[in-house]
Amino acid sequence: MVKLFERIHIPLWIAKDMFWMLGQGELSLAFAIPTIILSTMLITIKQGSERWLEMMMAFWLSANTLWMSHELFHTDTKEIALTCFLFGILTIPIYLLKIKEE
Repeated sequence: MVKLFERIHIPLWIAKDMFWMLGQGELSLAFAIPTIILSTMLITIKQGSERWLEMMMAFWLSANTLWMSHELFHTDTKEIALTCFLFGILTIPIYLLKIKEE
C-alpha cells in the first residue's frame, strides 16, 4: 500500500504545480488536496528516518499550496506558507540524526 501511495503522490504533486504554472487555480487546488491527504497518510505509515523525510515533504507541499493560494486566489496565506517552509527546514537535522541512528 505504501508503494501505491508513493506512486500516486508524486504525479498528483506534479499536476498541482503544472496547473499552478498555467494559472488554473481550481484545478491546481483539486490536485493539491489529495496530494496533501496522501502525504499525511505516508507520515502515519512510515517509521524512523522515512517518517521525517515524509514530514519534510508534507511541510514543503503545504507551504507550496499556501503560496499558490496566495498567488492565485489572493488569500492571506503567505506568512503561513513561510512558517511551513521553516518547519520543513527544521526537520532536516532530525531527519539526518535519524539516518545516522539507523
